[in-house]
Amino acid sequence: MPTEITTTLIKRVQREVAETGKRQDVADARQRGLELRVTSAGARWVLRGKLRGQNWRLDAGGLEMWSIAEARALASDAARMIRDRVAVPTLDWLAEQRRLAGKAEAPKAATPVSIEVWGKWSFAQARAAYLADFVKDKRREATLKDKAQVLASAPIAVLDDIKVVDITRRQIAELVDKVHRSGRERAAEKLVEVIRPFWRWMAEDAQVERSGIDADVMGGLKKPERSRLKKGEKPRGAYVPQLSELGVYVAIARREVLHPTIAAAVQLLVYSAQRRRPVALARQDEFEEVEGLGGLWNMPPAHRKTADAWGDVRDHAIPLPASIWSVVMAQMERAGESKWLFPAIKDRRENEEAETLHPDTLSHMISYLPGAGHAHAIRKTFATVGEVSLGMSRSDVQAIVDHAEGGRMSEVTGRYALHNGSHFKWPLMQRWAAAIDAAAAEATKTLPSDNNEISATIYGDRRKKVNE
Repeated sequence: MPTEITTTLIKRVQREVAETGKRQDVADARQRGLELRVTSAGARWVLRGKLRGQNWRLDAGGLEMWSIAEARALASDAARMIRDRVAVPTLDWLAEQRRLAGKAEAPKAATPVSIEVWGKWSFAQARAAYLADFVKDKRREATLKDKAQVLASAPIAVLDDIKVVDITRRQIAELVDKVHRSGRERAAEKLVEVIRPFWRWMAEDAQVERSGIDADVMGGLKKPERSRLKKGEKPRGAYVPQLSELGVYVAIARREVLHPTIAAAVQLLVYSAQRRRPVALARQDEFEEVEGLGGLWNMPPAHRKTADAWGDVRDHAIPLPASIWSVVMAQMERAGESKWLFPAIKDRRENEEAETLHPDTLSHMISYLPGAGHAHAIRKTFATVGEVSLGMSRSDVQAIVDHAEGGRMSEVTGRYALHNGSHFKWPLMQRWAAAIDAAAAEATKTLPSDNNEISATIYGDRRKKVNE
């Protein structure tokens, strides 16, 4: 409920926020469209309004920038601009008001955006800008590819020529429901997962003038419920490869069937229990020998999805016992002067040079090998076997597979324990390596003695097609 904002009210709200830690938004009863947002970080003025049925919001600055009277005048001017269809209040307009008010830190800004420019983006134009922003920020290639595929897929591409400001949540929900009813339940979920951050991005200050939308537009978009599983049917992603399957992977990799670089990468994938991307893109300088034990793989934060989000700057230390360390050493010798542990075997496409093994190569290779698993499922086997058979605790498993090096940096121990954390990991990885060694030894007994027979089992007609 709107309340007249006064100095006394501000002090009281600031005390309450300091005590509870909960943010408070106070709408001014004297000037419609003016709010004060108070958080533990401080108090800031917010201007709000509606344009073409869509909400707009502008962070006007802190209490040190504008007095209560000045903030009311600012909100009044913004409301008048919208009402008289003069222009849209934007950051540029706000900067100009600061300059006119004699605020020294405010530079002279450009002319406010006209009503005709506001919300001009079509869905196709917004999508192109969004993906270009991902490239500019050097986001992960796989993430960019995933978002591009979803946003350009047939179900959503019907919106290409429609202005995003005119697209409603109900429209998107109907498209999601259509995909869900077609039986592609995961595709429907992915659509929601991609659309929500896309709309939040369009509502940021840098894009809001061209999109004309507010973050809340898709905030309530929900994923459809999964259908009930049929009798005997397992949920998607529930399959956990048996240890014996991983033994087959390693046993085949040790035979002269696969390309030696791919064979070494497959073994590192299994023994390290890490994701395919950091394996494929591993650099030689990330590995160091530990006398009498094997070696360490010091995986940098760039390889871990949540390292940036959690502010984790430590390397993720993965002990590599002797059986896999010998494979790494042999691959280093094979890689020669390359900075990469697994240099590219061939260029991926015509006129496109490749420096390293592509992560998809590992995915494809695992899918060719006997069994029903996939590259990422190896980590499930590590977690399951580790806890059930190898005496590992949940925290032990997390210390190996966790993106944040066994805990967020916000924890006290994370702030002060700056060693690489490998001391307690060695027994864990030695147990895992021993289990893989034993499984590989058993698998070797059952493999055909003829490598051509193994190759035919793996590749089938694929190799013939490649050779043709």
